[in-house]
Amino acid sequence: MRLLALLLALAPLHAQTVDLTVKVIDAVTLAGVPGAKVRLTQSAPSGGYQNTIGNDGTFTVRVPPNARIEIADVGAEGYATAGPERIEMRGAPATVTVRLMRTGTLAGRILDADSGEPLARVTVEPLHFAWVRGRPELRRVLKSVVTGKDGAFTFPSLIPGAFALDINSYSANAKSVPVPGYPNLVWPGAGDLTGASPVDLPYGGTLNLGDIKLRKRELSKVTVAIEGGQCSAGQAYTVTLEQYSFSSGFTRAFSTAPCGGTATLSNVTPGDFEISVQADWQPDQQRERAAVPIQIAKAEEEVTATVTPPIAIRGTVTVDRDAALPSGIEISLWARGSKQNGSLSHTRNFGGVRTSAGGTFEARSYVPAGGEIEVTATPLPPTYYIRELRYAGNTVPGNTFLIHTGATVQDLTIVLSNRAATLTGAVRTSGGATVSDAKVLLTSWPADVVSDYPFGVEEAATSASGGYSFTHLRPGTYRVIAVPAAARPRLEEPGAMLALFQSSESFELGEAASSVRQLELVVR
Repeated sequence: MRLLALLLALAPLHAQTVDLTVKVIDAVTLAGVPGAKVRLTQSAPSGGYQNTIGNDGTFTVRVPPNARIEIADVGAEGYATAGPERIEMRGAPATVTVRLMRTGTLAGRILDADSGEPLARVTVEPLHFAWVRGRPELRRVLKSVVTGKDGAFTFPSLIPGAFALDINSYSANAKSVPVPGYPNLVWPGAGDLTGASPVDLPYGGTLNLGDIKLRKRELSKVTVAIEGGQCSAGQAYTVTLEQYSFSSGFTRAFSTAPCGGTATLSNVTPGDFEISVQADWQPDQQRERAAVPIQIAKAEEEVTATVTPPIAIRGTVTVDRDAALPSGIEISLWARGSKQNGSLSHTRNFGGVRTSAGGTFEARSYVPAGGEIEVTATPLPPTYYIRELRYAGNTVPGNTFLIHTGATVQDLTIVLSNRAATLTGAVRTSGGATVSDAKVLLTSWPADVVSDYPFGVEEAATSASGGYSFTHLRPGTYRVIAVPAAARPRLEEPGAMLALFQSSESFELGEAASSVRQLELVVR
């Protein structure tokens, strides 16, 4: 009798938990990864779980039926760590599968091209290659090593893919500097970021790159004269020579310039750069800056950098007709570069600022001439969108305007409408089956193109039932395509996404319209 009472007392406690199973598998072989370590955190009630997965690649833990769980990280020897991933328990057992990528190793040696002797103190950093918006991108892995007396370098634990090396530059942590007299080299290829010819690191493999040779040569010297700015004796501007690969930045040289003076940048490998100047002693929101593009081709170059204060955008958010102004809106102003030369700005975004109760805001940033600013407003109710902008005496349809740098304080009015269009539908195979792992891409037509890539493309993922949805849409002409999630990275290659949009059909979305379009996959 006492045993029965004890079992009845324990039963409710057991019913208050459910099983959460984490399966860790190899992303290619799909086999379980034995010995992986998983760390789960639980937001309510507070708590955490950490365990080592068994030989079958699974780990099961009992959690409250309505808990919010985060897979903080999952790792195993020889694999790249994964995480985080959030799970909302629904009162029933759940299984989550985590795919880990087996890592590989890059190795090689740096030699002097004339003597054949190993070169010490040379910084080497791997750069991971990918196509981004139709252009080659070399992303910093943020791992760098400095060669020893044997000139050797090794990079373990790299995810598989295409890699180039940034050789004899500043290290990823800025603690190592170039060896004087030797050029900076992006290898293999033409020697710079745009001319790289990456090599493929196989899945879980080791790639020995052999001997890479550097030859001493006469490098360039750049003299930077500073004009403008509010400074006094004893204050100095920081002057940096930078290169960019879309989103990654590389410091190639730096110096300081006294108030009204000059800076000298030595041992510069010829190429295309941006000279950045800033007054570090000033508060960030008022900090004066300059940014000057320069092509260095001669042994000695001279350039003038005119330092100016940041631009203050004084903004107001309004609504048309009799719609209510949503509260708590955050406005973000993003520098998106120039359509004319296809460039995209790497820095100098205004960032996000929250509007006041009356819809006003102020944002500051240094912005060089010639760039466009894209405006976003979040969160907005689904039926709202940015109808137009009023800036510098002009009304601009849409959410993008060309910045003017003539005045330090400028006015911007953002006009919202509550008559946005919506687009919904489902993605199916040619046989009629729904597709739960598809990416749906939408763009206005003709497309707003930057460097052969539809810049304003919106993206949604299909649900478990194959459905998709777009809200906040501006009335106009659109085209939409659907591709398998696994094929989505291929659309970043030059012209790939634009070609698929060109082969699809246009359709119109009117004010406050709710349109339904059923889609088939365009890439198998």
